[in-house]
Amino acid sequence: MSADETNGRTERYLPDETAVREALQGGGRADVARIVGAYPQSPLAWAELADIADSEGRVTDTYASATVAVDRAREVLRESGWQPGDAVLWSHEPNRAYLRALDAKRRSANVLGLAAEAGAAADELAAADPDAQMRIHSEFTPTQVINVEEVQAMLAERMAAQVAEAEAAIAAADAAGPTPYAEQPAYSEPVAPPAPVGAAYAAASDVPPMVAPEADQAVPAPVPASWAFDGAPAPSYTPGYGEAAAPAAEEESPHDTAEIPDDVDGSTPGPEASAAPADEGEPVSVDENDGGR
Repeated sequence: MSADETNGRTERYLPDETAVREALQGGGRADVARIVGAYPQSPLAWAELADIADSEGRVTDTYASATVAVDRAREVLRESGWQPGDAVLWSHEPNRAYLRALDAKRRSANVLGLAAEAGAAADELAAADPDAQMRIHSEFTPTQVINVEEVQAMLAERMAAQVAEAEAAIAAADAAGPTPYAEQPAYSEPVAPPAPVGAAYAAASDVPPMVAPEADQAVPAPVPASWAFDGAPAPSYTPGYGEAAAPAAEEESPHDTAEIPDDVDGSTPGPEASAAPADEGEPVSVDENDGGR
């Protein structure tokens, strides 16, 4: 132990507890209580026990273990001349057991409603190192007491339990034997669906209309595009068997097709010439006053 003068304040240091630290690093959470029993005067052992209780939510155990850790640290510090208000800085690692115990005591005292003791622990912590509380919350958590070997043991135990559970399920399935298959029904010919009921039959019977589907409608033939401009052609009819044929006179042309003799000039007069009167003289006017003369 030594004392240094820094900014007018005396710094005190806790010694390194090598045996306790190695025992904690080599053991697990369940071994901390045994280590405390082996080193009851160790502030580090009691501080570790307080942190474990705090992580498990055991407030009274946290308060008790932290109080013992603080008392053990004070006893060691007094041997070097420590007085309340002297600096015990976080930067010196062995001092952290004392500072962690003060913070754990402060928090558990607040939970238990011990306001006076919580305030005293907070003041002592701030006097030892004003940055200690912040450093504890940022650099240290109670889970740091769990070493790698303990984590590996926990994982191995969990995996062994899962393997045992799977093997038990397989053994139970083997003991039960194969699962019997359900008896399949005998094969039967497929039944044809009922014929559709026509609308006329449904109208004359008691069949509900919804059961009688409408007859399939014929699909109309495609229509030429020219019909849209020229219109559809007139339908042509072919006389059926036993029907009288149209009169021959109706099929003939309404004009006289007899040949007309050629004129003098050798031309053939058209239908207008044959229909004109024979006398092409001047028309006779009829005067009603002269009696038709």
